[in-house]
Amino acid sequence: MGYIFSSQTPRPHGVSNFFLPVVPQPSPRMHICIQGANVLDEEILHKSMKSAPRGLLPLSSVRISWSASPHRTVFTLHNLYAYLTRFGPIEGIYQRAPNSVLVIFCDLTSASACVKCPSLGMPWDRLVAVWWEPRLQNVGYLSRHIREEHHNNHLAEMTEAAAQGGASTDQVPVGAVTATG
Repeated sequence: MGYIFSSQTPRPHGVSNFFLPVVPQPSPRMHICIQGANVLDEEILHKSMKSAPRGLLPLSSVRISWSASPHRTVFTLHNLYAYLTRFGPIEGIYQRAPNSVLVIFCDLTSASACVKCPSLGMPWDRLVAVWWEPRLQNVGYLSRHIREEHHNNHLAEMTEAAAQGGASTDQVPVGAVTATG
């Protein structure tokens, strides 16, 4: 006899309905409970795609779906947010259908880790993650944009460090000529 991961209740026998009155039956839908952030900003979770950004979505957008059969786990927006933040920060989650959401990660590396995860959704029911932008399925296209993202982040860190270091006037840059008299 197998178990449903979300609540560890026995599954009904698939052979016949003879045992149905004897075997305790699971509830029609199982709900997961993930401990995570208790207070979520409502700017992150959206109940419909109407509030999704118009035009081009960022490359770090991922469509996540799951099976909609009656004996499967129900994933809510809060639970998905708590589960998917293990890959990286999330800008927004938009409900597309009862069994599908659009997740916008803050960076492409986090989105790539989510899409490449072979056990996404475990120990509950399996989640299927695909890129919103179909060109990202090409490994060359994906790696080029990840390299650009890392390069841009590195440039931003260098600029910030230079701005903080250049604020003090008593530091002399290396190689500068000073007059001593």
